[in-house]
Amino acid sequence: MSLLPWDLMEPGFVTLTETDNRFLEMLLTQVPGREIVYPGTDAIINLPPRNPPPPKVTLVNIVIKLLDPINFPVQSQNARGMINELSTLGFLHGVIGLNVMGRVRVFREYDTRVKKFNPAISIYDIVPKGDRIYALILPDGNYIILCHLRGIWFRLQSACIFHKSFFVFQFP
Repeated sequence: MSLLPWDLMEPGFVTLTETDNRFLEMLLTQVPGREIVYPGTDAIINLPPRNPPPPKVTLVNIVIKLLDPINFPVQSQNARGMINELSTLGFLHGVIGLNVMGRVRVFREYDTRVKKFNPAISIYDIVPKGDRIYALILPDGNYIILCHLRGIWFRLQSACIFHKSFFVFQFP
């Protein structure tokens, strides 16, 4: 893991505080018996993006922070798995690094309950999901979850990669 190029690593001047890292660790930890709530579109209403939101740009910096696996076991395990998965699929250097293509999007409100994007979301759009969490849409239904650090800086938090073999269904 220490062999990652410097341009993929999170620089010290934009990193999250220890308190923010602990909060993310708590959010990402799955506890047996604790119900996992999937708020869907309500997340953006209940957890609006923090101020200041990222600027509306088309190039962003997406970096990785390798945290201490003893203090942050979930985030550390996620980072290692994401790096391996993104590298295997050929996404690592295409979506992680400095000046990566990604268009930051904002909602256009039609009324207080429904929020939509205009134009519709497409590949390499960065979509707000709530609080400081964003999703970068990748080809073939894949996406990565990002944490907005500040300005045009984002930290890779999670990768949702869908293998085509997982979606092969056989009908009788």
